[in-house]
Amino acid sequence: METLRLTTDDQARALVDCAYEAYGLTFHRPWLYDAKAIRDMNERGDVLSFLAMENRQVVGHIAMIRPCFDVTLDGEAITDGATREVGLSMVRPTHQGRGVQASISVAMMQHVLQSDIA
Repeated sequence: METLRLTTDDQARALVDCAYEAYGLTFHRPWLYDAKAIRDMNERGDVLSFLAMENRQVVGHIAMIRPCFDVTLDGEAITDGATREVGLSMVRPTHQGRGVQASISVAMMQHVLQSDIA
């Protein structure tokens, strides 16, 4: 199994396939079923997708997402452009219990430690 950042159209299409297998059509973010939208959001940095791949198939996914709102404390924003939240986690049913989620979570954390993401 290989862990990597989503950077290609083929990877985005493979992620859509994983979403269908893991959730059918029930996932709460409809753009996760649109490979072009996924790729565009990753290119802009609104979503940073990390994939577990095996035989050119996405077997797991986790992402850092730019919040669509500011978090405030006493009326002052405490988020900035580098703030991300973690979500969009999924593993193909055939690969659950095999450490896939742990592997992509570690890959994501290594990326964070080498970047300016808060």
